[in-house]
Amino acid sequence: MEEEFRKTNNIFRSFAKGNGVNTAISRRIREEKLCQIRKEKRFEKTELERRKFKVDSTQCHTNNSQHQRIEVLTSKFENLMSDQTPIQLEAATYLRRVLAYDRHPPLDDMLKTGVVIPRLIQFLSRDDCQSLQHEAAWSLTNIACGELKHVKYLIDCGAIPELLKLVSLDKSVEIIEQALWALRNLSVNEIACSFLLSIPNILTQFLWQIGLHTATTNTVIHSNFRSRASNAGFVYEVPMKGCPSLSIIRHVAVILRNFAKTKLASELGYIEHIIFAFSYLIESPDDEVLQD
Repeated sequence: MEEEFRKTNNIFRSFAKGNGVNTAISRRIREEKLCQIRKEKRFEKTELERRKFKVDSTQCHTNNSQHQRIEVLTSKFENLMSDQTPIQLEAATYLRRVLAYDRHPPLDDMLKTGVVIPRLIQFLSRDDCQSLQHEAAWSLTNIACGELKHVKYLIDCGAIPELLKLVSLDKSVEIIEQALWALRNLSVNEIACSFLLSIPNILTQFLWQIGLHTATTNTVIHSNFRSRASNAGFVYEVPMKGCPSLSIIRHVAVILRNFAKTKLASELGYIEHIIFAFSYLIESPDDEVLQD
């Protein structure tokens, strides 16, 4: 604030001396203020988007007393362990809503049970019930917005490999989008991001979602990204049945951005691949993709 006041004061002093307003300084201060405002708005928007909200008519009893809340949660935790799919789905849906609506989601309560989060991760492999897969992935998406201990617990329970299994072309678009959203939230954390980068061919799995593929070569490559010779590898377009959804493109853009921030990505030689992907995404008409 003092620095900003000093700059503004200098402008008025210059004007008082008859020199007029220094347009260069005035423009620079205005641009700095606008840049700061954009950064703050983008940060707020990112924090809101890290948790996925969806309004529906089902009550999740977030206004109940603490005692009632614990009783209901305990009941849902027990139902989650049932062997009947409808009961499992109802419990998973309830927990997802509580995680989304509650200002203080019961992440620690779920962690203390030692079985709730692993159970949700198990549901990711339930190909016989895609609704259960979707609810489980949605819950994990919100859990990934928690503290470092919650993210570590997700990693220790094997959430990332199971989420990656859902990021395949034989899954529905809704399942892929939700799995990518969970991985996007996890990639914000440095530990989870490093874990992702340590997985072989991890870039291929994400780039494939937006119609790109990576390969290693030492020849001259002709692509939409300019012809060049590379020993590290290259990215090229692959045919897809349809265009990727805007949500998928946004999720992949954020994940690649988070990858590019890490030192490990540079050490593994992924930066060149990521830059190639960015040169493809820069042509997107969507503002959010361009910002990322």
